[in-house]
Amino acid sequence: MDAGDNGHIPIAEKKLAEELILLKDEYRTVIKLISNKYRIKHGQEIKLYSAYSNDFGNPQITAKVLYNE
Repeated sequence: MDAGDNGHIPIAEKKLAEELILLKDEYRTVIKLISNKYRIKHGQEIKLYSAYSNDFGNPQITAKVLYNE
């Protein structure tokens, strides 16, 4: 996925992110919604999540995500 770079772990599948969040408390703290309307091919909009903590991933939101909405 081109929404992430430099250590980002984007999760574009809403169902996957939401199921992981419900599965374990730890996942609830490391998977965060970063965009309600990330635009992908053909103008389709999806929710975009990012997984990160102090030990992995990247908490910074990329310019591509910030300026996509």
